[in-house]
Amino acid sequence: MPADNNPTAFRRLPIKTPTAGDAEGSTTRAAPARILLRWLTLGYTAFVIYGSLVPLRFRPRPLADAWESFQRIPYLELGIGSRADWVANILLFVPLAFLWLGVLWPKRGWIAKGLASALVLFCCVGLSVAIEFTQNFFPPRTVSLNDVIAESIGAVIGIGLWWSTGSRVMGWLAGWSQAHTPTGTAGRLLYAYLFLLFGYSIMPLDLTISAVEIYHKWHEGKVLLVPFSAVYETGAQQAYALLADIAVWIPAAFLWKLSSSHSARKVVLYVVACATTIEVLQLFVYSRVTSTTDVLTAGCGGVIGVALAGWLRPGTGTPSSPRSIDFGSGWVLLWILALAGWAGVLMVVFWYPFDFNTDWRFVQGRLPALKRVPFEAYYYGTEFRALTEVFHKAGFFFPLGVLLAIGVLGARRLVSLPSAIWYAGGTFIIAGAAIGIEAGQLLLPGKNADLTDVFLEAFGAMIGFVAILAYFEPLRASAADRRASSEGEKPGRHPQGSARQFLATAQGEVRDSPDGRRVGTWSRYGWLWGAVVMVGLVWVATHSALAPYNLRKLVQTRVPLFSVAVLVAATYWTLGVPVSLAGKWMAANRHSVLLAALSVLGYGFGAWLLFRLAVPLEMIEKVVGSPVLGWPLEFEDVGRFVALFCVPALAGIGASLFVGFSILHSRKARIARATWLLMATILLPVCYWIVVEKAATDNIVELMRDNGSILSGVCLFAYVLLIAASATVIALNRCLLPRRRLVAWALVTIGAPLGYALLGLGLEDMLVKYGKVFSAMQFLLSSSREAYAAPLELGFRFLIAHAGIVAVGAVCQAPFWTWQRAAHGQLGDR
Repeated sequence: MPADNNPTAFRRLPIKTPTAGDAEGSTTRAAPARILLRWLTLGYTAFVIYGSLVPLRFRPRPLADAWESFQRIPYLELGIGSRADWVANILLFVPLAFLWLGVLWPKRGWIAKGLASALVLFCCVGLSVAIEFTQNFFPPRTVSLNDVIAESIGAVIGIGLWWSTGSRVMGWLAGWSQAHTPTGTAGRLLYAYLFLLFGYSIMPLDLTISAVEIYHKWHEGKVLLVPFSAVYETGAQQAYALLADIAVWIPAAFLWKLSSSHSARKVVLYVVACATTIEVLQLFVYSRVTSTTDVLTAGCGGVIGVALAGWLRPGTGTPSSPRSIDFGSGWVLLWILALAGWAGVLMVVFWYPFDFNTDWRFVQGRLPALKRVPFEAYYYGTEFRALTEVFHKAGFFFPLGVLLAIGVLGARRLVSLPSAIWYAGGTFIIAGAAIGIEAGQLLLPGKNADLTDVFLEAFGAMIGFVAILAYFEPLRASAADRRASSEGEKPGRHPQGSARQFLATAQGEVRDSPDGRRVGTWSRYGWLWGAVVMVGLVWVATHSALAPYNLRKLVQTRVPLFSVAVLVAATYWTLGVPVSLAGKWMAANRHSVLLAALSVLGYGFGAWLLFRLAVPLEMIEKVVGSPVLGWPLEFEDVGRFVALFCVPALAGIGASLFVGFSILHSRKARIARATWLLMATILLPVCYWIVVEKAATDNIVELMRDNGSILSGVCLFAYVLLIAASATVIALNRCLLPRRRLVAWALVTIGAPLGYALLGLGLEDMLVKYGKVFSAMQFLLSSSREAYAAPLELGFRFLIAHAGIVAVGAVCQAPFWTWQRAAHGQLGDR
């Protein structure tokens, strides 16, 4: 069929199968590992900076005063109580240097590698110094020379580790993208779990090899050779401690059995050997207790884990070796009992002793604790205590995610629904359970309710939920291949444009990228992880003193977490739905300007519903204008809001049609582009008339140059269009050939100064208000009205805001482009 008449305008690229020794194939296999390494590096860098500034209590002070104080940075004498802080600072920068050197590591040349190592060391030391200087503005952080020295030592260690083990680490990361079997996935999860377990077991890092200190440890009762000789205040505490020690080894035995052909007895012996090794290591950690009881509980956990693996492990299809979970006649009842039982365990663990206080004054006095920034409460304890709480919250919710995933696997056999509905339902239940637990703790005098715990609990449950679904995904793909073979089709391939191909692509069974790589199960959950990260970032941004003060007012103070979650949903709707609208225009047989305009208006009304739930009405009216026409209810607010939101709708659709579908080479998009141009010509002047000419307040007009001139409106629309186009390029980065990818990223980079120039032409540069003279840019980006940003700080804030909006736009667009590829076929020839 000719390309012009083909309803699936995206054509599949020929896929090259790498052969042994093929350099291109080797690069293809290594690419996912490099991408994963970059994301890990960026994430860990953000963690280091954020963790060094928590609790984010910014206190402005003169720069000269801060510099003078920093020049007198003290060197503190450390005792055994501070030894853990010293070691923790060293370990904090070991992964940082290790990861960054991996990102910058050249393929060949000792000189180039040495220069890269020197650059990483210089940057790590510079970052350490910058963090210590910045801590002058964030009390109660302690500024000391010890931290700089320790972190510099950690950077040197990290560089040395990369030189010695970098290639093996990259091979291990590359193995994740090639581990298409349950056995390979379980093996890598086992290594990761044991690494975390051993690392946690030597916390809080107050290490000692002194015989005198080990004797004192023995004398203090921290070395228990007689099993079950530890003394607890209550029987409940003893039961909790024993059950926790058993539960911690169940995942290790479970993964060990799944990833190897060892007998059950040998796996249990391996688990006991690991537990014994940990107890020996804890002998040299002064504050930890070495006990033979932990070895016995590890054996019990090993037996339980092996038994679970025998039930879940896929076999060869014979009656003695089932392919998957046996969802027999009684599985529903068993699953309900297990889910209800674990829900009861969560209530006992987090709500005991159930002394609820429902007095409103008591509850009202505890509500301010929910406004703390993430991990603020963990700052005031030790690193070991914080890490314990993280594992405590995530670990107890992990089985909940596992049980929900098992329920989804069974329910899909009974009810045929799209996978996205099952995943969204599981996510909703997990979020509801975490919020419910913390809401209960809000009523308990002896408990501390914290929204950070909600994220940790939901994160732990999502790990279990995704891990089980990812484990069984290869089995489902194999079953699909067997059905395809029985129907005469080639396994793993589906007819172009067929219903099977659409469903397979949408559900993740077939995901080929332009260079022939397979995109694994991770891409299916990318939107979910993006939403979780965005919720955390929005929470920080709306509670940080560094963020623009107008941004901090967007959250409903009565229900802050709900407000943030809905605000993230509104962001996905605002930045992602135009991609779907552009796709529908492209796929339409008839292009009606009236229908296109109605779709844009419907998009704006959907945005109103979400933002109305998330943002206080007075903040919306500050942007769109207060009602003056006397219309009933909020009809005037809705009309003004929808008119304003036609601007980002048209910008997003235009960027998708002119940039996105150009990357995907859809010839049918030409008609849709003509429709967009005609509709923009008609609709934008109407929106300008409603939003600017008939504005009920001057909140928007006064920020626009020349009191809302047409040139100002054109420049601001051009900037919104630039944002949408930059986000589209990043979202479709993997669909570009390497040469075009370089050009695309160059355009994104140029977008920052170009956007600054467009805003300079579109925004007023002099406003007289509140008794001060400032620019519209200062009004929008400054942290407070009392301290408007200076030109240098203003430029820096603009770069952060511009990059942040583009990045958020790319994250929001990415799943919608994935669905467009599923609906319209694979990528076209380039």
